[in-house]
Amino acid sequence: SFGGARREPDPRFDPQDHVRLHAPAPDFHAAAGRLMERPLDRSRPPWEAHVLPAQDGASFAVLFKFHHALADGLRALTLAAALMDPMDLPTPRPRPA
Repeated sequence: SFGGARREPDPRFDPQDHVRLHAPAPDFHAAAGRLMERPLDRSRPPWEAHVLPAQDGASFAVLFKFHHALADGLRALTLAAALMDPMDLPTPRPRPA
């Protein structure tokens, strides 16, 4: 047995339960390390995404965290690449002056 783990649709799915927007951190690498070291909550779906803005506000990083049962290293890279494919993003509109 796999401890009762299974895949099923979640009718209450809300991306805000999985995607976390963080405040800019003075040490990005330390902040990313802390997020990746923290274990996933076993009562929740086995993935998270974290948006870490740069101190200057001009850029950001997205950290995807998957349980190995959901995706091994290569599959996780494939998923992340598909999610971040710029071809799928709408063209930004200019801000009004």
